[in-house]
Amino acid sequence: MSKPLKESKRPVQRHFGVIICLSLAIFWAWTSYVDHHPAVAEKRPAVLAVQSLPPRSDNPSPEIAVVAAGDDRDEELRQKAIGTWEDDYHGKRTMDLRADGTATMIVEPEGLGAALFAKKLTFDIQWKIEQGVMILKTLGGTPAKKIALVSKIYGDQAEEIIIELTDDRLLVEHDESTDFDWRRVSD
Repeated sequence: MSKPLKESKRPVQRHFGVIICLSLAIFWAWTSYVDHHPAVAEKRPAVLAVQSLPPRSDNPSPEIAVVAAGDDRDEELRQKAIGTWEDDYHGKRTMDLRADGTATMIVEPEGLGAALFAKKLTFDIQWKIEQGVMILKTLGGTPAKKIALVSKIYGDQAEEIIIELTDDRLLVEHDESTDFDWRRVSD
């Protein structure tokens, strides 16, 4: 007859890895579900996001304006984007885009995001706009270990198609099912 297994006095610690994995899976499923909305079906393809530009003399097809790297349109968008923006994507986010190409994003997640990561995350970012796409690359931040975890799970770079940029609104397509709708913060 075999001896009974010794019961652990700390079952939560023994199963901590399983709890974390399940929590991340639930968080991922929840964000995927919340991100689907009817506006996705009305989206224009990425190439049409620059269609309103005037035709260029070196463009053989005037129906679609071609945006070259360093084009005036990208510079116009970059100048207009400089400033402080906020949105409410899974909590409060504030993004400060500076003229030197650096940025800071402060994220205060809600619910499970706050429990898994932190109540406040500060991302140090490098940003640029190329061909109507805002490129944000995470360079670091605080708390460093939590920023590293977020970067490992979601990646350290985002490429977001600019759908609309006005004095008060920055609307970008993060992916096929997610838009971020930023509001400019008044000075």
